[in-house]
Amino acid sequence: MHNTREMDRLWKGAELGITERLLRKLQENRRRCGRGMQRESTQV
Repeated sequence: MHNTREMDRLWKGAELGITERLLRKLQENRRRCGRGMQRESTQV
């Protein structure tokens, strides 16, 4: 019974999906590092 109440309490405050905080981190990472696509080499 205690475990059920504890799980209900945790799920009640859970943020599902991409949170605002995670979205900001992703956008900052993309700004600094790009989208992770390899660029063509221009060196000979």
